Amino acid sequence: MKKLVLCGTMCVALAGMVAAAELTDADVRTLIVAESIAAYSGQCPCPCSFDKDNELCGKRSAWSRKDGERPICFSQDVTDEQVHAYRERKVNSEG
Repeated sequence: MKKLVLCGTMCVALAGMVAAAELTDADVRTLIVAESIAAYSGQCPCPCSFDKDNELCGKRSAWSRKDGERPICFSQDVTDEQVHAYRERKVNSEG
């Protein structure tokens, strides 16, 4: 979990350093996933996350459940609209 949070923090910092227009769609999708995982308040946001006992979350993850908060865990889950909205937010916050 600490690795995921650290990755999310680093990705967010990277986004602040690079203009949104310079990022590829794949970069933006990666940043959206990292932000979503970092914002999740529980222990098992994604199937590939590890819980406090260092066990793989798998089907116990929030992403795997149909109810409650469902973080974005995979770049394939990020829609084109979310990529566009991310770019708009970054452009507006830089200006």
